Amino acid sequence: GGGAGAAGHWEGEPLQLDTHAPQDAAVLDIDPYSIEVLEDLESWHRRLLDGPPVVWIPKYGFWAIGQHDVVSKVFSNWKLFCSSRGVGIEDLTTSTPWRKPSIILEADPPEHTNAKKAMMRAMSKDTVAALEPGFQAYAEELITRLLAADSFDLAHDFAEDFPLKVFPDAIGMPAENRRNMLPYASLAFNAGGPENEIRLNALKQAVPVIPWAEQQTLRESLVGPGLGETLYVCADEGLITHDEARLLVRSLISAGVDTTISGLGATLRFLAENPDQWELLKADPSLARPAFEEAVRKASPVHAFFRTANEDTEIAGTKIREGDKIMCNLAAANRDPRKFENP
Repeated sequence: GGGAGAAGHWEGEPLQLDTHAPQDAAVLDIDPYSIEVLEDLESWHRRLLDGPPVVWIPKYGFWAIGQHDVVSKVFSNWKLFCSSRGVGIEDLTTSTPWRKPSIILEADPPEHTNAKKAMMRAMSKDTVAALEPGFQAYAEELITRLLAADSFDLAHDFAEDFPLKVFPDAIGMPAENRRNMLPYASLAFNAGGPENEIRLNALKQAVPVIPWAEQQTLRESLVGPGLGETLYVCADEGLITHDEARLLVRSLISAGVDTTISGLGATLRFLAENPDQWELLKADPSLARPAFEEAVRKASPVHAFFRTANEDTEIAGTKIREGDKIMCNLAAANRDPRKFENP
């Protein structure tokens, strides 16, 4: 899929896109959401990195960028390239979202500011430090259990199991039905793309768990102190509203597990494929953090987020019209040889 948060059209309503290429646009005739492209991402990223810095994707009528410095400049200018019109393929000002937009991911200042303050309080340095003993204890318990088994699947039994235990605990979620977070998060991410088979399958899997996910965001559903209760305390104090607190708890549920699973899975895969690096890590456990960060760079858990032009402007010399969507390809930027040696 694409980024998180998107609009609806679930019942087959046609998505109206202006696919007419602007004058003098560098056109790249590719479907970034096709199975063929998703199974050969390196070729797609290479075309973004080796060609013009800004290309027009005629199938959907949006721009795509992948060079690291270009993506960074667009991401750093929210006044020109906003998030509030949706970080997926659709413009939230002209379409109906499948759920209320995220006030973290799909908002700009000043609306974004207080939401960010509340989230940063919930995820403060002291809070994270207090979580570490519980994370460490469960890691040791899980690894001991896996080592006692004849065999295990690192993706399912480790990369999924660990975040689905420790992070919902940190939020203050009940222990039951936590695997429902997986199809819900899958929909949140895949909804950012077009109405293709991938998105419709994600919807089919998620429909039964959407009511459950919404229920988990309510204050009365939380058990004991945790990140979720901290957000509601922020609402009690007037920093945000109670409805905004609920939406921020939803952000934790939908975004706090899926990307972590991807990051852990990628790290384990790369270490398995590169036993010399695994030996280095075993000899020096302090390399754990850079190993994880390198895996996240090499296999971005989120492929792309969109921005929308707030006015007529330009990117790297290419004229961009107000309302144009720009796919900012994080995965390509993270492999740009202009930025990273041996990417």
